[in-house]
Parts: sequence; C-alpha cells; structure tokens
Amino acid sequence: MSAYLKAPLLEGVVQIGVQPRRYLSEAHYREELLKFRKYDPEDWKGTLKVHATGFMIKPWVGLVLFTLLLTKATKDYFPDLIGLVSLNPSVHAVLGSALSFIMVFRTNTAYSRWWEARLLWGQVANNVRSVATRARPMMKSEADFEALLAQMIAFAVLLKNHLRGEPTRADELGELLPAETLSRFSTFANPPLAAIAACSATVRNGIKTEGPDACMANATFATLTTALDNMAQAVGGMERVKNTPTPFGYVAALRTFVLLWLSTMPFTLIGPFGWLACIAIGMLSFLFLNLEQMAMEIEQPFGDDADDLPLEDYCLGIERVCLDAIKRL
Repeated sequence: MSAYLKAPLLEGVVQIGVQPRRYLSEAHYREELLKFRKYDPEDWKGTLKVHATGFMIKPWVGLVLFTLLLTKATKDYFPDLIGLVSLNPSVHAVLGSALSFIMVFRTNTAYSRWWEARLLWGQVANNVRSVATRARPMMKSEADFEALLAQMIAFAVLLKNHLRGEPTRADELGELLPAETLSRFSTFANPPLAAIAACSATVRNGIKTEGPDACMANATFATLTTALDNMAQAVGGMERVKNTPTPFGYVAALRTFVLLWLSTMPFTLIGPFGWLACIAIGMLSFLFLNLEQMAMEIEQPFGDDADDLPLEDYCLGIERVCLDAIKRL
C-alpha cells in the first residue's frame, strides 16, 4: 500500500455537525495517490524494487535472445566462427565509457525538468498561502473571502487536470466546491487562467474601499495582485515544461547508440565467457534500458507514472491551507 495512505490526508477540517465539509473528495484523492511511489530513504527493503514496463522489456528480451542464439550457434553448429565472438573488447569499453557519460547527461536533463516542475508547483502553493493569510482582514465580508478560497482551490484542480489533459470530474470535488463552478471555468481555452481571473475579480470587488482600513487594503490589494500574477507565471512555466520535450534528435541518437552498443557486445564476450555472456548482457542491457525508461518517465512530470509528481497530494496541501483559513474565521 502507498505510503501516502499511512497518515491522514487532512487535519482540522471544517465541521458541520459530524460531517466534514471539504473542497475535495478524500476518497477520490486517496485512490489516485495509490499510483505514486513514496518511500523511506533509510529503508533498504522498501527501495529494492525492479520497475520494468513494455518500453524496456521488448528490447531487453530481444538482446538476451540474440545473445543466446549467437552463443548456441558458435558453440554447437559453427565452432569455426569462435573468433567472431572473441573480438578485442578495448574499443567497446571506450565506447561504453562515452555512452555512460551521455546517459548521465540524459538522466540529469530529465531530472532537471522534473525538479523545475516541482519548484513551479511550490511557487503556486506559496502564493496561495500568501493570499489565504493576507486577504481576510482586508475583505468586506467573510462570504467574499470564502469565495476567493473556493476559486483558488478550483484553480489548483483545474491546473492539475489541464497539465494532464484530462477533464475535471464531479467525483473529485467536495461540498464546498460545486461542480458548476469548475464547469464554467472549463469552457475557456486555459481553465487555470480563467480561475485566476475570477480570483482577481473577487479581490477587486471584495477589497475594502472605505473606513479606517482603506489605505491598508490598498497595499494588501497590490500584494494579492502580485501573488496572483506569480501564479499565472507558474502556469506558463509548467506549460513550457509540458509542451517542450527533449529534442527528438538527441533521444533518437542516444537510443540508437545504446541498442547498437548492446547488440555488438556479445561479439566480445561469448568467446571468453561462453554461456555466462548471456547473463552479462542481460544485466548490462537491463541497467541501460532501465535508465532510459526512468528518464523518459520523469521528463514529463505531470503524468500519472509512479515517479511523476503526485499532483493530488499538492492539491490536498492547498486545500489544507484554505480550510485552515476558514477555521480561523
């Protein structure tokens, strides 16, 4: 079971009688979080896992079978060709060193995209906290403030689904966030920006303009507007990560070179090692193909692969901030 489910997803929810009122559906988000991995770095047992998909299994099986057939042919049917599978491995070793360097660059590039996406979502969360903690004293009424919070939660949900190219479903929403609100935003080409525009309108219409707090409200209005601008910029940054994949030429050259290097390695191993070459090829090819699989998965961090960003968890974090702000009213 995912470690995301070992602790409560939310503390201190707003209570009406005995039923908690939520912006988001806990059942839906618990189910979605099962797709992602979360681990204890100090636990060896939990991290000794082998993750393989069809992307790497097909070439891996092909390379191992090729090595088996070549070994069988040279040992049993064509022993005169033993020199063909006993080539000097020095050139192959030099090429392997170069390939290792390229693979490191590939994985670092993929991880930098993953980390940039995480920083951008952190920027969104920090600005939501800024709005939730600063807005209430300068708003005309609690209703305006609660409407602003609902719109920010809608923004988080719409951003999650926008990055994944999925529609927003009613079963992921709670009582405090009507499906009609998100349906209205979803009619726009960019639903998250529509939600930010609604937040801006709520701030503009709900900010105090009279009384002793008017001057302070003007300063707060500038702060809130800056926070919303930062959220809009974060949306643009996430769209840049999503819509700008690693250049095709680089990926194609790397994969071609990896398969060529692995498929020629049996010609240097079968002669000296015999059937043990099949084990060596299986281990080496699994390592290199697994690295490419990992890089491919994390270079698009907004999906639902096991090592992608758990956007549901981040949405729950934003919901937690907003519910805590209501609790303080």
